[in-house]
Amino acid sequence: MNYSEDYMLTHDIDWFCIVNGIYVHLASAGGILPLSFRNRDILRELQHNVAVAPYLFAEEDVIDNDAFINQRFSSNPKGRESYVVSFRDMARKGFISMDRTNLLEPNDNRYHIVCMPKKLDERSLQGLGIPVIPIEEKPELDLQPLRLLE
Repeated sequence: MNYSEDYMLTHDIDWFCIVNGIYVHLASAGGILPLSFRNRDILRELQHNVAVAPYLFAEEDVIDNDAFINQRFSSNPKGRESYVVSFRDMARKGFISMDRTNLLEPNDNRYHIVCMPKKLDERSLQGLGIPVIPIEEKPELDLQPLRLLE
């Protein structure tokens, strides 16, 4: 059974995919999921697989996208810390962890990096069943912070 539009618009749904060989965690922030990722049973199983997967990286091996986070939370350090917790968790599991950029437009599928591991190792995530996203459903991902890894 697929998530209803009403459900998607009122929930922050974690979904996962492979984009250009990179394992990505995306938080929907009340946005509309791509068609291939709306099956509730499949997505819940995938979310479970990720939840029980071990951490691959220590806290110090995770990079925060400080430029973005400081812009959004410059006057609220406690808000910043509570915002990044789940994104750091996903980065520690090996994902580039992203949030939807334009929260006021549910059909806007632009995402930005919040946290990521300092070193990407896709091989360790291969057993989780993360799907490759179909090209026609590919969200717009701001991957510029990946330059921090170079």
